[in-house]
Parts: sequence; C-alpha cells; structure tokens
Amino acid sequence: MSVAKKERRHVALPAPAELMLHRAPMLLLDRITSHDAGQLLAEVQIAADKTFFDAALGGVPTWVGIEYMAQAIAALSGLKRRNTATEIELGMLVSCRRYQVSTPVFAAGSTLRIAVEELAGANTGMAAYRCYIVARDNPGAKLATGQLGVYQRSGKQH
Repeated sequence: MSVAKKERRHVALPAPAELMLHRAPMLLLDRITSHDAGQLLAEVQIAADKTFFDAALGGVPTWVGIEYMAQAIAALSGLKRRNTATEIELGMLVSCRRYQVSTPVFAAGSTLRIAVEELAGANTGMAAYRCYIVARDNPGAKLATGQLGVYQRSGKQH
C-alpha cells in the first residue's frame, strides 16, 4: 500500500472520534497518521490502561487486530463522508478472510500501525478492504494481515 509512503505529509488530520461513532471504551484507535484515496494509516499505542489489555499476556491478544482494522476502515469512511458532507453512519463488519498473525500478542509499549486499502465496492454499501498491522519501529514485518468485508448504509445529506 502506498499510504505508508505518504505519511511524510504533515497535514492535520481529525481525531478518530470525529470520524467514527465509536466512543470509549470501544474507541481503540489513538490517531490517524495519513490517508489518501481509498487508503488510511492509523496508530494504536499498546498500554496497560487500554481496552483488551491482558496483563497475563503482557499486551493485547492478536484477535483484537480485526477490530483495529475495522475501526481504521470506519475512520476512512468517516473521512470520505466528512469531505462529502454526509452523515457518519453505523457500519457492520460482515466478513474477515485470511486473518493471519505472526505474533501471539501485541506487546505492551509498542505502537501499532494499522493500514487499510479499499479493494472494491465502497460506493455500493458492501466493500472489501486489504488490511495489515505492523509495529511502528519495525514496519517491514507484518504482525497481522487480513481482508475485511463491511456493509455501510449510504448516508444522508446534512
């Protein structure tokens, strides 16, 4: 995905709470770092005070990565809706294909980068996205990958 290369642009991006219907404690993304047409890069800091942190594991279980990916997709949709003056609508995760992880846990103290790329269908309500998660300090090693399918209503004009 080229979104990682575009992050060098220093453009002020909205906070995730401005782009999504999620609220604490289920708002899991910390920040949006870059976006481009059909692509977005977000970050999550893994810390003991975060939802889903498991002290016995020393971090967050990797199954939570699916929700990180889904929320990054929601943020991308929110950016699009914001740019077209349409209301942010509730979306639903309908499928996750080929979710693979290379680690048993997202370790405490790490910062994850969640990348999502629209593959097809974003204008139809049913869309597919290629997603991956890397550690910010080691972006070449993918910690999780998957393809998510989502449904989102079309939205109403403001």
